[in-house]
Amino acid sequence: MNMQEIIRKKRMEKNLSQKDLAEYPGVTSSAVSKWEKGKALPDVTLLGPLARLLKVSLEELLSFQRELSPEMEKGYLEELHRKLKEEPFMEAVHWAREILLTYPSSYHLILWITSLLESHTVMSQEKVPDENKDLFEKWYLRALEHGEEKERLLAAERLYYFYLRDENYKKAEEMLTYFSQENPQWKRKKALLKTKTGNLEEAWKTYEELLFATFQMANETFQEMTVLAMKEKDIDRAKVLIEKQ
Repeated sequence: MNMQEIIRKKRMEKNLSQKDLAEYPGVTSSAVSKWEKGKALPDVTLLGPLARLLKVSLEELLSFQRELSPEMEKGYLEELHRKLKEEPFMEAVHWAREILLTYPSSYHLILWITSLLESHTVMSQEKVPDENKDLFEKWYLRALEHGEEKERLLAAERLYYFYLRDENYKKAEEMLTYFSQENPQWKRKKALLKTKTGNLEEAWKTYEELLFATFQMANETFQEMTVLAMKEKDIDRAKVLIEKQ
């Protein structure tokens, strides 16, 4: 059963009218009617109260699959891409909300859908309503708080640039705590943040440290490759590698 069937079945089992059900989460009976007809989905904030009232688990209410196949995820992303090209932006956002309600724990999908929507606003230079910005932030934070390590790191990176564009530099800096300070990307992001906040001296210093570390690693790599070429008696390759050091 899908969500609309579960809501209707459980409501009738409890001898509740649509009006009775509507009173508990504080919506209209018209909204409940739309849920049961599949014309709309409950807001994510209403899912907990609805599940408690109907005596079902969130998993049963959402009737989502634990694992979303790569083929299905690709299909959803392609459909969103098409909608962004051919339909009004808010229709694409509404569609995305419904998909993410269906797969609330598919954090990889959450990240890519949010990234596509946000990228569209950046590329088109459309003014993003505050409610949409709040929604994008909420989706990123969901992946940051509940995803696997790779998903959390990707969410932290997306949120870093999200806050940077919004000039919320304090929150952008908080996102850097998710990265190792030994990671060159951490240093580059730190330098960019220093530039944005006007701390140019620190920005220069961080960029110089990054370049030195990168040069040192590249030079050591060339030396080790040269040793490898010499062991294989590949003199021509060894000469090329020595010239690059």
